[in-house]
Amino acid sequence: MENRRRLFFYIAAGAVCTAVAVYFRLYPLFYSTNMDAQEKATALVISQLKKTASGQIEQAFPNSSELEKKYLSKRRFDQILKTQGDKALEAIDKVAKEIDQANPAKPRFYLLEADPYNYYRLTKNIVETGRISHTIKGSKYFNDLMLAPLGHWEPFT
Repeated sequence: MENRRRLFFYIAAGAVCTAVAVYFRLYPLFYSTNMDAQEKATALVISQLKKTASGQIEQAFPNSSELEKKYLSKRRFDQILKTQGDKALEAIDKVAKEIDQANPAKPRFYLLEADPYNYYRLTKNIVETGRISHTIKGSKYFNDLMLAPLGHWEPFT
């Protein structure tokens, strides 16, 4: 009876660890947007917040100098971010998803933990053959596993 409990505990612990690992490994595939869309959405939301802050300052202090208005606008913008930062992040996510839906280009996802295997393979090639790749042209080498099945010409860095 004790052995069954211990076996069940190990199986349950292994299943939980596996589920957590798979979730974090595949998170970018299910919950992320295209990085370009995320950057565009961030710029759009930030610019809208700056316009809002400038408009509020212009309305409140119409006779102030431009320098004072810029200073007050910056302070108001900082205050908006501080008090409504969560709403701003939600707006960025919402706008990014809208941009992704409007432009259904192939998103480029970055899967975690892929780099160490790539660099291990490149290092192994150097140790075994003395070269990073079998095909080198100018300042680039051909990595046949990157962007498989076609491969990719990667610059030396």
